Amino acid sequence: MKNYKQSLGILGEIYACNYLMKKGVEILERRWHFKNKEIDIIARIDKTLIIVEVKTRNINKSENFNEIISDNKIKFLTSATEYYLSKFPYYENVRFDVIIVNIGKNKHEINHIENAFNPY
Repeated sequence: MKNYKQSLGILGEIYACNYLMKKGVEILERRWHFKNKEIDIIARIDKTLIIVEVKTRNINKSENFNEIISDNKIKFLTSATEYYLSKFPYYENVRFDVIIVNIGKNKHEINHIENAFNPY
């Protein structure tokens, strides 16, 4: 049985996928695993691979970017992306996005940060 935090995270990923699809983004993978960790969403627009980290929060919580995405998370996303590209080398560009989903009692808000970081 999933705990509250896991359930909240899954709900955030659903909201994020729906948001991206409305923008014309094709979702390739959800919760893709690499070395016992996962990438929340792997997507694409044309020949651009989009790696999306989803952070789901209660609507009243505020954080700065460094609290949301650690250096270790960036290193993991970079190495996982390199592995993914070795298996699926069809993309000309890679973009790392962060989607923050703030969930309240009867609503949710999405903050989409395109090109949130460039590890290269």
